[in-house]
Amino acid sequence: MWATLDDPVAGVLESRYFESLNLPSCGICSWERSMTKNNFYKNARRRAAPPVPGTDRFPLVVKPENGCASQLIDEQSVCHNQAELEGALRRAEAMGIGDIKTYAESYNPVGRNSDDIAIQEYIDGEKYTCTVVQMGDACIALTPFKAGTKERTGTEKLKFDGETRIEQLRKKENPFLFERLQNVAIDAFVVSGCRGSNMGRDISLRAWPNGDVFTIEVDPQPAAFMPKGPSQDQPLVHSLPGGYPAVINIFIANYLLRNVAQRDVSAKIAASYDGFASKYDTSLDHDNTIAAAIRNLTDVYDFGGTVFDLACGTGVFGCVLAESNAASSRLLGFDISSKMANICRSTGVYEAVHIESMEQALLHCDCFAEGVDHIVCFTAIHFCALRSLHLFWSFASPWPRSP
Repeated sequence: MWATLDDPVAGVLESRYFESLNLPSCGICSWERSMTKNNFYKNARRRAAPPVPGTDRFPLVVKPENGCASQLIDEQSVCHNQAELEGALRRAEAMGIGDIKTYAESYNPVGRNSDDIAIQEYIDGEKYTCTVVQMGDACIALTPFKAGTKERTGTEKLKFDGETRIEQLRKKENPFLFERLQNVAIDAFVVSGCRGSNMGRDISLRAWPNGDVFTIEVDPQPAAFMPKGPSQDQPLVHSLPGGYPAVINIFIANYLLRNVAQRDVSAKIAASYDGFASKYDTSLDHDNTIAAAIRNLTDVYDFGGTVFDLACGTGVFGCVLAESNAASSRLLGFDISSKMANICRSTGVYEAVHIESMEQALLHCDCFAEGVDHIVCFTAIHFCALRSLHLFWSFASPWPRSP
């Protein structure tokens, strides 16, 4: 939902009240609404990433410290000298503050340190946006896009102009710029402190012809759910596997991964498998259906490279694969049952076996291997809800991810 800090429905106070109810939710948190553009710029400069505009050299642009969708920004917001800057400061404050008389009496004509506005160097480069979606403790950057507008200065009116067109970038046309935009967007997402929101962010970027990319702002309220029109989130629709339904399931999965009740369910499942781990292989001796199905797959497919065996159990897949002399396979097992995992290790065919859930194994796959060639899961996929499967599909896409 689009809203200002003092919005009567979704402002900071209203968000805090809702959060006090401790209801399951995915959305903009009150602490995110309290963050300002200047907070973000200070954090970015302190961390030395991502690159953000400076504050010293003209031309400068004046805009509200809070707000989104280029609110209160127009052609007069760009200032080329000190006189224009002071005039823009007065005008911006007058447009954004109801009690103009009270403000005028306390007005500081220098105004660069005002708590109500953000002043930054105007970056006259190509305007891009990159959507970053949270994935558990990590995040991924979708396809960057640019908005084709009639004028250079991005105003609120232009954002919703009927002639404004969204154009997604093609990586093959400029792979360096494509990846640079994505990487800077991820840096901005991390620095903004928005991890923990369970959602994603639109990162506004500017690029110079030499390849330098600057973060203009992080929008905690992306236009992904706007009605059809110029602000429809095309990258989410076309480049995220599953589109809108998938991203909603990802948001829900993000919440559940942090939910205590969900961890309790996993603990019960693990305890159940611990209870019959010693008898598991014996039961398979009387029913070789699983082993036969796995053997059919290993005979048909080449499992060379790194293989993630999710819910590996006692290592049935690895043992069958070893029988086919798959010397080129590097097996990594994951299971939540420690006793099943111990038996799996004892087979000697796995390089490592980790006590980890299927979701966490994929969300933190970079911690276990530099790359993954195959992901297999036998007789346990029913423990994964659809929302978790969307995480799987998204991780199968070759997008940059945060560590």
